[in-house]
Amino acid sequence: MLLLAAIATPAWGDSSQNAVLAKLGDKSIRESDFDFFLQGMFPPEERAALRTNATPRAEALDAYLDLMVLSAKARRDKIDQSTNFQKARELMQMKLLAQTLSERERERFMKVATATEQEVRNYYDRHTDKFQMQPNFTVRQIVVFVKGNPAFPDKGHADAEAAEIAKKALTRLRAGETWDVVAKECSDDKNTGQRGGLLEDGRFGYFPKEMEAAIRQQEIGKPGDVVKTDFGYHVLQVEQRQTEIQRQPFEKVKDVIANDVANEKVAAEHRAYLEPIRAAVKLQETPLAAKDTFVLTPPNIRSNDVIATLEGKPIYQADFEWFARDAFRMEQREQMFSRPGARISMVKTFLNMKALEAYARQQGLDQTSDFKAVTQVEEMKLLGEFLQERDKTTPWLLPGKTPEDKDAALKKYLAGLRTEVGFQVATK
Repeated sequence: MLLLAAIATPAWGDSSQNAVLAKLGDKSIRESDFDFFLQGMFPPEERAALRTNATPRAEALDAYLDLMVLSAKARRDKIDQSTNFQKARELMQMKLLAQTLSERERERFMKVATATEQEVRNYYDRHTDKFQMQPNFTVRQIVVFVKGNPAFPDKGHADAEAAEIAKKALTRLRAGETWDVVAKECSDDKNTGQRGGLLEDGRFGYFPKEMEAAIRQQEIGKPGDVVKTDFGYHVLQVEQRQTEIQRQPFEKVKDVIANDVANEKVAAEHRAYLEPIRAAVKLQETPLAAKDTFVLTPPNIRSNDVIATLEGKPIYQADFEWFARDAFRMEQREQMFSRPGARISMVKTFLNMKALEAYARQQGLDQTSDFKAVTQVEEMKLLGEFLQERDKTTPWLLPGKTPEDKDAALKKYLAGLRTEVGFQVATK
């Protein structure tokens, strides 16, 4: 976001918490308001640094005043009263409360987020079906296509001409010329030709049978005789091959296993943590919560069908769909929502967050100064996002091709908003 002009010294008042930094219509924006913003925006150690360092403080103040202008315009246009915004605000508060509550148990989860060497070894020994390497090979190749080949039927050479090109390429290689030179000049496969003919991690069963037979039989590290396939003529040099299924050595996969084991332990600890909380808020799932179907507008489930009850109150399919839409951008949804079990997993996550939110409210976390400060900041951000989406002034929608063009367009947009909402920056 383009920042307003930096303010180094409060004016229109003294330097105390009552110092006026700017005015928005008849409302004075004071140092105390800015401090409340900083409380919601930065952890305590960063807030302390801002008080003694003028440059980052000025940058934070500019960001705050930008948000004040954007949110004031959004409220003036009643964006805060729209159903979409109110739902987004509800979800924002749910996430913040769930995160605030879970942060209290950070050390608990960190303690189990490691795997001992013995646990890793036991996992490797127990899961004998995992970490299998399928038959594969790495070769260098030169391919000379013949006309009528299955890949590019209109490209290539006459048969005799293609055979002659391949033979000459083989002769050059055996005479000591490098693959980088010969493959680039002679191969019709430009992708591998540009990297010395290198084809890595090839899998048997996907290439012409004559080519695969040669790869299985050729001496490693030397160019073999020209091979004819339906595609044309090939010169091959096998760099590495594995013709049988093999298990990856423990040393190569132990770090991956350690991460998997640690994640499993954290997940188990998280389930143990959530179980009494779900009970305390009386979370009860209905059979619809475990139905593996479409995430959005699933057949045979209506928006007002109940997927769970919490503290005796219903949670509807429509509530979950708001959460699902908010979790992923439009272009992400098809991929994320089409996975098997996607709905079951997402419903579980949603209901767990609802339980954490309810328990946090039982504990009074929503009444703390820190939570109110964070909520205020996040609400201002949301209002700004909704307004800029509507006005098409988000960075990717601004006119202009260069960053400078976009900065100028945003500066003009913000200047117009400042005038409209009656915003004035304090002068020195």
